[in-house]
Amino acid sequence: MLGFRVWDTENYEFCENTDQEFYIDRIGYLYELYKRSLIKHKGTRYIPMQSTGIYDWQDKPIYEGDVLFLYRKTGNNIYYLVENIKDFLIIYGQDYYNIEEISNDGNIYECPALLERVKNDNTDEL
Repeated sequence: MLGFRVWDTENYEFCENTDQEFYIDRIGYLYELYKRSLIKHKGTRYIPMQSTGIYDWQDKPIYEGDVLFLYRKTGNNIYYLVENIKDFLIIYGQDYYNIEEISNDGNIYECPALLERVKNDNTDEL
């Protein structure tokens, strides 16, 4: 079972499961269970990010929104933004891309500068 994390755009932090528990229904609506009440969130206060189910070389989980440094067998190492799980899993699962090791450098919410690293570094495509 894949998990997820939730970014709170008002408090600029990931929501801790000790205070709030979230779930996403079958159509993608995000709900918060707090003090036994159910609140359906609308708008963009909370941004859910699904886990890929894959961990980097330091056993750090990889989620949507994470910036990875991909060590490749060819030596053409690059930064990669996990925008959606489907694209990442296609790249991860194929030998064609020669991924030897993955380092999760952080996410674009806690460290927006990482997005610039992805844009500036990738002179060679996957």
